[in-house]
Amino acid sequence: MLSSVRWTAVEKDLDDVQFVVECGPERIPLKQELFRMLDAVCPPDAVLASCTSAIPIGLLAACTGRPELVLGMHFMNPAPLKPVVEVARTEQTGADTLRRADELLAGMGKRGIVVVRDAPGFVSNRVLMSTINDAATVVQEGTADPATVDKVFEDCFGHRMGPLRTRRPDRAGHHPRHPARAAGDHRRRPVHPLRAAGRHGPGGQARQEVRRRLLPVTRPARPRKRLAEGLNLSR
Repeated sequence: MLSSVRWTAVEKDLDDVQFVVECGPERIPLKQELFRMLDAVCPPDAVLASCTSAIPIGLLAACTGRPELVLGMHFMNPAPLKPVVEVARTEQTGADTLRRADELLAGMGKRGIVVVRDAPGFVSNRVLMSTINDAATVVQEGTADPATVDKVFEDCFGHRMGPLRTRRPDRAGHHPRHPARAAGDHRRRPVHPLRAAGRHGPGGQARQEVRRRLLPVTRPARPRKRLAEGLNLSR
């Protein structure tokens, strides 16, 4: 499959594709604009999937003239190592669309778990982000320190990583993929430390202090490499 991958910044190059997985930033207006463009450029029988982790698929399908060919395919991070993909369908997603998605995933050595009902955050982030929120509350209230919170999940529940290591908590409060933002659900609004981290931009002292308090000191440092370093692709 990798041998057939090629880079392009030209929309017209999509006029012969059969399956699209959109991976734009998690901003609803931007994704809606992308789906309008894809619907206009791609063949009428092409499947349009989104890699969103929280935005309801119905909001994107409504921007196309092919809602039966639209679905969500949430690849877990790190995608190359995770064998399972969360597949989100709407009431209009066709059975054949799900079949084609399953075939594509099988070609990658992965399998899909279909979420029956379209909803903000689907299953994974609907539950995970709420858990991170509560984990931050536990630290904020002084019930336990971050390392202890994660150790309970790792040693008692068998999780590979605790909630504060699974996601950077300073991102959980302001990132658009948080289900509270996608759903307008104030019950899941991030607690104060997470909101404070989001208000102070990258490198801000307040944000760094929140990270220091909430992130376990045992978190391994990993170098980051740009997947397409040196490519100059227009957006």
